[in-house]
Amino acid sequence: MLEFVNLKDIETKGKDLPEVLVNYFKPDLEVLDSEYGVDRGDYLKEDGGYVAILEDSKDFETIKERHDVDILSEDAVSEFNDKIIAGDKEYIGFLFLIHNEFGLKVICETKLLPEDSSYLYDIFETFE
Repeated sequence: MLEFVNLKDIETKGKDLPEVLVNYFKPDLEVLDSEYGVDRGDYLKEDGGYVAILEDSKDFETIKERHDVDILSEDAVSEFNDKIIAGDKEYIGFLFLIHNEFGLKVICETKLLPEDSSYLYDIFETFE
């Protein structure tokens, strides 16, 4: 799982990601940096949030353990869901509000989602 806490992380962790994907979540990091600061210490406990790009199915369990959010559950409630198309890859971006001062944007390739996962998302917007 790739985790982005601030804009500096794009330079180190995001250099191999498709540009459209980085452009999708970069505004979220700009808000986090300006509202909560660049150096938030333990970003899992401090106010603010982060962006998580899931790379394999185990990452869903990590999110569930950390934040008590089962993304694959029919009971999961995200604020919105976006589709991101990057060349021949398709991603879904979910925004979860963990509490009133902590947002979690989760991005994953659609191939990581179960075949019958249409219940997970109504697409708000598509980015290409």
